Amino acid sequence: MCLPHIAAPSDGSGNSIAVPSVGSVGAVSVPSASSKAQQVEITYVAAEGGQLQDTDKTKSSKIVRKVATGKEGAAVTAIANDGYTFVNWSDGSTTATRSDKATESKTLTANFKKKDTTVAVTGISLDKGNMDMTVGGVSHIGVTIQPNNATEKGYTVESSNTGVATAVDAGNNVVRVTAVAVGETTVTVTSKGNTNSKTSIKITVKTNEVAVTGLSLNPTTLNLTTGSSAVVSATITPADATNKAVTWATNNAAVATVSNGTVVAVSAGTATITATTANGISQTVAVTVADPAPQTYNVSASSADDTKGTVSASATGSVAKDTAVTFTANPLSGFEFSGWTITVNGTPTTSTQNPYTHTVDADVTVVAAFQEVTPAPAP
Repeated sequence: MCLPHIAAPSDGSGNSIAVPSVGSVGAVSVPSASSKAQQVEITYVAAEGGQLQDTDKTKSSKIVRKVATGKEGAAVTAIANDGYTFVNWSDGSTTATRSDKATESKTLTANFKKKDTTVAVTGISLDKGNMDMTVGGVSHIGVTIQPNNATEKGYTVESSNTGVATAVDAGNNVVRVTAVAVGETTVTVTSKGNTNSKTSIKITVKTNEVAVTGLSLNPTTLNLTTGSSAVVSATITPADATNKAVTWATNNAAVATVSNGTVVAVSAGTATITATTANGISQTVAVTVADPAPQTYNVSASSADDTKGTVSASATGSVAKDTAVTFTANPLSGFEFSGWTITVNGTPTTSTQNPYTHTVDADVTVVAAFQEVTPAPAP
């Protein structure tokens, strides 16, 4: 007698349940429904940015596995969408493809993130190097970020000494530097995308003055008398020089002094007057001082009548001021002195002193008058 083929029952996970062999003809024992292994649900979910791929290559956002307790379910693979990358599963696993042993019902989520498309800054450069500027000047410096497609193209600008020069971002990848005062500063440009990418230049600010290139004096020699003075003029070149200041000095103040170009003779001798510009250019004037010749006046002496007498004087002609001149009237025989007429500045005076002394302080004319001697009456 032939027995019917009975298919081996399944355990619910795709695995067949073993059927014990039968040694004799009889009824085949089949497990009851209550004896089947208990099943649990393992739910796989794809978060934003990806999908789940089943063993048959189909994709979906959710796959549910019903697996008998203690058995391992079929594999599931987390697949990232374009522009995303797989991160991990919610239980911390970082393996995209997984299969899980059934212990309890659970939900596992595959996490994804957007790919980092940031292009990092690798360098920064300026179109000018170290430079000199003048006070009040403005310079524009071009900034280039490398590579050209860097995601962050911003930068910061800093001057190490804003009292010398300021530096600001003027926009359009241009830094504007303004010179404030004489000195030095360092301008540093730093990438916002990579603070290790920076570059610096040194700014030297100089005065914008026009320098003195020449100095001339007029006159270059002076001959003075004690007590007199003279002015020496100084000419600066170029005419538009910023600082035209000149300092004056004498090497012998006992002979001549100087102030702002005015030279005063003090005593007989020689001196050198030096004029010097603020930037050190100098010229000199040679000064010779002599004592002044004494002031003189004309002195004359005469007789009103040479037939009656003559006049002698200790000095006549050009006579120094304050000289005492003595006049003496000398009557001839039969005559006697009668008096002097002294004319000073057109004003006559008289004197009967003989000799007569006059201190010269102006032109003077002295005339002696004589008269006949009157005979004494007879006794």
